Amino acid sequence: MTIQEKFGRIEGIKLTYIGVHNNVCNSLITAGLKTGMEVTVAAPEINPAAVDEELYEAARKAGTYKASDQLHQAVANSDVVYTDTWVDMEFFTDPAFKEEKERRIKTLSPYQLNAELLAGQDVLVMHCLPAHRGYEISGEIVEDPRSIMFDQSENRLHSMKGLILKLLGAL
Repeated sequence: MTIQEKFGRIEGIKLTYIGVHNNVCNSLITAGLKTGMEVTVAAPEINPAAVDEELYEAARKAGTYKASDQLHQAVANSDVVYTDTWVDMEFFTDPAFKEEKERRIKTLSPYQLNAELLAGQDVLVMHCLPAHRGYEISGEIVEDPRSIMFDQSENRLHSMKGLILKLLGAL
């Protein structure tokens, strides 16, 4: 909804997802498959629960999905860059998850959305929120004029209200 609002279209938009390949990433690949948006994934690891080979194959065949290990090139070829938390919210402060959190931070730090990565790039920045500032995204990029995260959040609110009305039979 937010991409449509900002660009006036979704088809042909080039979105790069950066971080842990997870359920959010799969939702973006599905959206790309249904709308013609091109989704590139730059992710050094995948959440095992998110593996969906049938989805990836269908999207590859449609030309709407590819994986890349060239982070800077992927960003340079994008209209939108999107990230999500590296550590699931329920584990972020869990002492039992401390070692895994540290491992992920070390592995994923080169994938942080920050001023250096986005320098000179004419891209919009999305995040499904809440964000861990200083981890998957720097605080300065959260507040950057290219960030449309808060528009995205507002649109999600309106979408959910519409869904509730539909489920209640009001629409």
